Amino acid sequence: DNRVREAARLLRSSRPIFLRVPRPVELSDHDYERKKQEKLSVLCHRSISLCLGRGMLTMGTHHALSAEQLVIPEIVLAGRVPPANGTLALDTSSYPPNFRVWPEFHNGVAAGLRLSSAMGAKNHERTITRTWI
Repeated sequence: DNRVREAARLLRSSRPIFLRVPRPVELSDHDYERKKQEKLSVLCHRSISLCLGRGMLTMGTHHALSAEQLVIPEIVLAGRVPPANGTLALDTSSYPPNFRVWPEFHNGVAAGLRLSSAMGAKNHERTITRTWI
C-alpha cells in the first residue's frame, strides 16, 4: 500500500514543479513565455501552501538527537518545462519583496512538527528541551 508515500510525494515542495503548457501555433514567443509564467505562478502558490499538509502528515515522525541539526526542506519556486526539461524560475518582480516570509515560516513550523515528543525520562539524549531549540 503506497498511499502514504504518494501523499508525501504530492506534498513535496523541494523539487521544481512539472509545468505543461500547450502552445498554440498562433501564439508568439513572448505571449507563450507570459503564459508559462502565469501557469507557474498558480502552481507556485499551490506549492507554497503544501508545507501545511506536510506538517500534518509527518507530525512526530522524526527522532532527532540533541546534537543533530534539523533539516528544513527548501521551497522551490521553479518549474520543469518539457520536452527538454529545462528549468523556468518564477518571475518575482511583480510580487512584494517579502512575499516568501510567511511560507518560509510555515515551512519551518512543518519541519518542527516532524520532531517527536520526549522519549521518556530514561532517554535524556533524545529529549528535546528549550535549550536545544
